[in-house]
Amino acid sequence: MASCKDYALKYIHRYPKTEQELRVKLLTKHYNEDEIDHTIARLKQMKWVNDEQFTRLYFQSEAVKKWKPPYAIKQKLIQKWVDKQLVEKIYRQLEEDINEGIIIRIQKEIDKLKKKGLDGFDIIAKISQKWYRIGDIKRALKTREE
Repeated sequence: MASCKDYALKYIHRYPKTEQELRVKLLTKHYNEDEIDHTIARLKQMKWVNDEQFTRLYFQSEAVKKWKPPYAIKQKLIQKWVDKQLVEKIYRQLEEDINEGIIIRIQKEIDKLKKKGLDGFDIIAKISQKWYRIGDIKRALKTREE
């Protein structure tokens, strides 16, 4: 059987993981707790496992680049066992970039829906079904009118 560290490196190689995701995976592979603690401590020291960095990169990838709604991203991070306070802290740090990205995404959605012949309330209803806040939708509509 591969060493705990070797398996952990193989597991985080393709896609970064949170500390808890890695811990759970190593437990399912029947490594003992001391080995897991030592491996995770070493990987954290080498900065290969870092929940704060993971959260920041995840927000940047999902919200800023893919324009997913913050609520959905926060829920996904919490499902990945990231501390709720850390999620909120990183969100506040990136909030301006995220909000800018959201407005751009909503405007693209508006353009698509207008091409389909929808307008007004129908646009707001369709976009709000995708977890965007009404305030953001109104702001995007107002920005388009200016």
